[in-house]
Amino acid sequence: MNIYWVRHAEKDLKDTSNNPPLTAKGRERAIDLRNLLDTQKIAAIYSTSYDRNIQTVMPLASDQGLDIQSYEANQWQTMIDTVPRSFAGKTIIICGHSNNILPMIQSFGITTERDELDHEEYGTIHLLKGINRDPKLVILEY
Repeated sequence: MNIYWVRHAEKDLKDTSNNPPLTAKGRERAIDLRNLLDTQKIAAIYSTSYDRNIQTVMPLASDQGLDIQSYEANQWQTMIDTVPRSFAGKTIIICGHSNNILPMIQSFGITTERDELDHEEYGTIHLLKGINRDPKLVILEY
């Protein structure tokens, strides 16, 4: 099983609400994500319900013909507990936030150099390969 973790793309910082949309650059990054992963057979896509997260994975979900599964940003443990059983041998995407991606990865016994992504870090993908055997973390940029 492989899991790709992506942080939502660039959000509109001028929007002071709790749920800002993506900027034009963020929408471009969402297309870049789709283009990067378009040859992968994705079994499921998970995202928090924030607009910026959904907008980040929507192009990929549409391309793959998948519905986006929702999880709560600070209550992700239940999702992580069920994913390996539900998608053994498959590939999934989890779209998260700067403060929950690395803790999710750590929950698989992987050591990371820090506990949160930088506030302006949008173009990093964390790929956890071979979860059921010998897990390896690969860092990609897009």
